[in-house]
Amino acid sequence: MAKTARVGARVPKDGSEARTLESLKAEIRRELGELDRQIVEATAPPPVPLTNEERIVSTLSDQHPIDGVLGEIFMELGGKGFMKEWAEENPNKFIEKLLKAKPAINPIQGRTGDLVIRIESSLGRTSLDEDNIVSVQ
Repeated sequence: MAKTARVGARVPKDGSEARTLESLKAEIRRELGELDRQIVEATAPPPVPLTNEERIVSTLSDQHPIDGVLGEIFMELGGKGFMKEWAEENPNKFIEKLLKAKPAINPIQGRTGDLVIRIESSLGRTSLDEDNIVSVQ
């Protein structure tokens, strides 16, 4: 025998809590929305891979919008081929600009703290022990 419920009437959930019919409808709407999203994702065509030129411009744009514009202009001028031709005609200027554009190298970070040197007097003398005594302070 089928049970009916009025709008606003309480419908038991698993016999423990009672919820209104409106809250059940809202839950069903949320679940249907999630299913719709999953269907769209599953049926969407795979993304088209970027060309090297598009990847360069995209990476530059991620750094700063002006970098992206400069990347687009560079590609429109001919990209690497344009740069190579200019570098061959202006080798000194190219090297100068290359060195200025080179990113600074961060110093290598190592361990910090006291340096402990232990001298083993039980070792015999070697050719390294000649008169080359270095004072470390």
